Amino acid sequence: MTVKISRDAINIRTELKVLSKQKKERVKLYLPDAFQQQGNLVTNGSFDTTDTSYWSSNSFTTISGNGVASIDGTGSSNQIALRNSSVFIKGVVYLVSIVCSSHTSGNLSVYLNNVEQTEQIDGIGTYNYNVIGDGDGRLQFLVRSGNTILSLSSILVTRLVWVLPKNLEVDKVFIDGDLAREGANYDYRLITDGITNWLEKTTVPAASTEIAVIGEYK
Repeated sequence: MTVKISRDAINIRTELKVLSKQKKERVKLYLPDAFQQQGNLVTNGSFDTTDTSYWSSNSFTTISGNGVASIDGTGSSNQIALRNSSVFIKGVVYLVSIVCSSHTSGNLSVYLNNVEQTEQIDGIGTYNYNVIGDGDGRLQFLVRSGNTILSLSSILVTRLVWVLPKNLEVDKVFIDGDLAREGANYDYRLITDGITNWLEKTTVPAASTEIAVIGEYK
């Protein structure tokens, strides 16, 4: 007996082969131990140009394109040296890193979200702060004493994120072994620039934070 296979049956068989090849691969991955930095949000944060558009500043603060912001607050106290009123988005976690490259005297107070930080800039070195944006959002440097003379060579503001593998559709996320919930008011959120995808915690991550994801490759 001769069995005839219709053209429709042949087409269905071909489609099944294609679908089989397109089957998604389900994986569990541990993301790198160290979180990544998602670029500097500060315009001219290394002071390589004379662009001061990011800041409102005082006359005793000079940005002349030589790689530093020079602050000479002689005779001034409790005066704002640099300020941007809308740096931090509510609920987003940031690293703020400031490099003081020269110091003659005095100190700067650092305000994040209108909260004065305990650690002041009072000598040469790198000063790191973690902050979660709130309704205020400001980054501000205040000359505290009337003899403050110093230079800043870098101001970095960056979101703390974990880079996700390309084409991975995330299904579940575990943070330090616990099942996490997605959303700005929960444990994490997923963000993208259209090319790269990131996972971002909604609380300040510890250096030892372990992130595991379960998902499928597209």
